Amino acid sequence: SEMCIRDSPHPQGIAHATASPEFQEPLAMALDMFERCDLMTHQQGLFSQNEDAVELATPSLQYLVIRFHLADLTTKVTTRPRKRVLQQARGHYNAYLHRIEDYALLGRDDTRAWELCREGWDTEDMDNAAGSSFGKRTDDPGAARELKVERKKREMAARQRMKEVMEELVTGQQESMDALEEDELYREHAFLLIEAATRSALDCLASMNTEFELLAHADKMGLTPGEGELPPRPAPPGPPPANIVINTREEARAALFKTQPGWTMSVEEFGELEMEEMATKEAEKQAAVRAGIESYAQQQGGMVRLEDLPEEEEEDEETEEKAIKARAWDDWMDENPAQRNRGISGR
Repeated sequence: SEMCIRDSPHPQGIAHATASPEFQEPLAMALDMFERCDLMTHQQGLFSQNEDAVELATPSLQYLVIRFHLADLTTKVTTRPRKRVLQQARGHYNAYLHRIEDYALLGRDDTRAWELCREGWDTEDMDNAAGSSFGKRTDDPGAARELKVERKKREMAARQRMKEVMEELVTGQQESMDALEEDELYREHAFLLIEAATRSALDCLASMNTEFELLAHADKMGLTPGEGELPPRPAPPGPPPANIVINTREEARAALFKTQPGWTMSVEEFGELEMEEMATKEAEKQAAVRAGIESYAQQQGGMVRLEDLPEEEEEDEETEEKAIKARAWDDWMDENPAQRNRGISGR
């Protein structure tokens, strides 16, 4: 068993994509070795339901997590249908938790979390972990939150104790610690690792329930996970603008047009350009009117001459002069109401 665990090529250290052959081949080898190791532990009778955790030998504690590693590695298999892979991994997780429960190594909050994960499974499904029916959870949100907080506190305390145990082991090796004391530290270290594996198994079971629901929804829609075209990736964002220190108005204007390459002129320059365009259009309009008048004059046999036409500016001045005279007359009539009934001749 020790040789199986020591020589298994754990694929987590391989820098390849999960679905690539470079990852799946050593993964299959690791799974095969862990399965042989699990079979050997059964053949040698390392574990029994008639004994407690305190009766287990310290070197045998590491083999309690074989089924956990089998489940963890099985979830990474991509050469079989995903639903079948999840069912097999769930079976390994449940077998591991059952063994931990037999040795009274499952805490109260962990037991409750395991019960929540199993809610909605069929009776047959709980026995062989091969079903796929799930129900809605009916647990109280407040109780679930309290359970989560309690498990988080235990996790933090276990991590702190693990750090202390590792430091004590390193110090004991340097100072020639007593064999009995060293065995107790190794034993506590093994139990802390089992506790961490238990938390990870429960978290994985909860996430697997969600994945089973997603797979069932995909089956109803006629979709197969892993198939189809991926949506196009969004364009990467451009570089952020550089920080610019501005001291004068000229520097601010230069920095503005420098950071905005689409702007090529100021507001004043744009106004001047608009005025030039308006003047050009007005000149073209006047030229078209004059050309029309000349054409009409030629058709009338020269009766109308272009020079006899009043200029537009003169017409504007005459109209303005008439308006001034009318306004002055109205003002005089308002100041001399007695003269309103008299005629223009003064009679």
